[in-house]
Amino acid sequence: VLHALRDASYSASFGALSDGTDYYLEFSGGVWQITTTNVLIDSFFTRKFVVEDVYRDANDDIVSSGTLDPDTKKITASVSWDTPSGTITQSISTYITDLFNN
Repeated sequence: VLHALRDASYSASFGALSDGTDYYLEFSGGVWQITTTNVLIDSFFTRKFVVEDVYRDANDDIVSSGTLDPDTKKITASVSWDTPSGTITQSISTYITDLFNN
């Protein structure tokens, strides 16, 4: 879903997102939308993602500090659910870039 939002418009989908904020996906009006309101899946699962700025060094490698890459964001997506023994969370991270310069 995030790739489809990126393909439609990176600047509208990711350009204005704040680092460290929890974002959720909502299917409304026939399209996916990014929201800051938790949208439970099947009244059970929480699906969210967080964006982080990406920095590059002189070799254009991703590093923890350096020159900000405004066309790339690190995305950490997670799914959580409650069990009798506590909450379980599974997470994965990837990078998304303004591939189509849009």
